[in-house]
Amino acid sequence: MSAQLGHIYFERPRQKQPFSDMGLPSAKDYSEQTAQVIDREIKAILDSQFEVPRQILTKHKKVLDKGAALVLREENIEGDRLKKLLAADEEA
Repeated sequence: MSAQLGHIYFERPRQKQPFSDMGLPSAKDYSEQTAQVIDREIKAILDSQFEVPRQILTKHKKVLDKGAALVLREENIEGDRLKKLLAADEEA
């Protein structure tokens, strides 16, 4: 899972409990402090993974703009035209 939490499974599979629709809280197998650590770790993972596509899109912004303009003009980009557009970006 993470360096701080290790490879621990924190929650059992949920089973339909009688009266579960009455708004009663479900029991957890871990403390509120552990739940906060889990939340922080999940946020850190999501934040770091958000940066991956952001960097790719920033790096290839010119080709994205060209592709968007082409789609607005012609409504689609097919096969060879898309490959040429992408190849031109790799050469730049």
